[in-house]
Amino acid sequence: MNTFIDVFLKHDKYGNKVPMFIRWNNGTLYVIDRLRKVSRAVSKSGMQVLKYDVVIGGHETSIFEDRYLNKWYVEEK
Repeated sequence: MNTFIDVFLKHDKYGNKVPMFIRWNNGTLYVIDRLRKVSRAVSKSGMQVLKYDVVIGGHETSIFEDRYLNKWYVEEK
């Protein structure tokens, strides 16, 4: 199941998107400590997405950018 989230981005001078914060649906704001990697991936629904491997509060997780829908989400287990 996908949970859509708000993502606050920094755009660098090269046009790259760097996620800085995410806001969960209940309003909780989480600081992204580090961006580890960005890669192309296929979502569980079969769509092409960008996968951002990030560190939040010392825990590694992934957030996804669906460029077709122009939305960000996490895949819940």
